[in-house]
Amino acid sequence: MAKSSFKLEHPLERRQAEAARIREKYPDRIPVIVEKAERSDVPDIDKKKYLVPADLTVGQFVYV
Repeated sequence: MAKSSFKLEHPLERRQAEAARIREKYPDRIPVIVEKAERSDVPDIDKKKYLVPADLTVGQFVYV
């Protein structure tokens, strides 16, 4: 599995602290990091960080 550029740029402790802060502020939301695979043919995405409802499926997320 390829390494995420987000993981390489941000240390684990900082990612965990940010996720905990967001989960405390928005308990009904899940922070999600989305990155395009290197060899993917899909169009570029406008942002990496999303805050999605806990009951949202991956299939539904694709259309958001």
